[in-house]
Amino acid sequence: MRPQLEFMPKVIVGLLCIWLSVVAILPLFGYNIIAAELMAFEHFKPQRESYYLYVVRSATFMMLAFFGLNYLRRRRPLSSVAPLLVYVNFVILFGVLYQLLSFSFVLKHWLAVGFHFPVSFWLYQQNRRESKTIFTNDW
Repeated sequence: MRPQLEFMPKVIVGLLCIWLSVVAILPLFGYNIIAAELMAFEHFKPQRESYYLYVVRSATFMMLAFFGLNYLRRRRPLSSVAPLLVYVNFVILFGVLYQLLSFSFVLKHWLAVGFHFPVSFWLYQQNRRESKTIFTNDW
C-alpha cells in the first residue's frame, strides 16, 4: 500500500504547477511574469534574436509542471530518459509556436527546431527500451 500524500504538500505542488504553466504559456500571448521582481506582470514583445531564450524557458517550466502533476498523480517516470524526452518535446512545441507567432521565416530557427525531431524520436526509442527492462525482475 502506498503512503498517502499529505494535504498541504499537495496544495503547494498544485499551486506551483499552475504557476509554472501560466508563466510558460503567457509569453505566447505577449505577457510576461517575472518572479524575481516580486511577480511583475508586464506586456512585452520579444525580439526575434532572443526567441530561443523564451523557448527554453517555456519548455523548462512546462516540463517542471508536467512532472509536478505526475507527482500529484503518484506516477514516476519509467526510465531515466523520460525527463529528457519530455523536455525535447516541449522545446519542439514551443519552438514551433514562437516561430508561428513571429510571422517571419528564419531558416536557422526552423532548422534548429527540425534538429530536435530525430533527437526526440531517438529518446522515445530509448525510453521504451529502458522502461521494458527496468521492471523485468520485479515479478
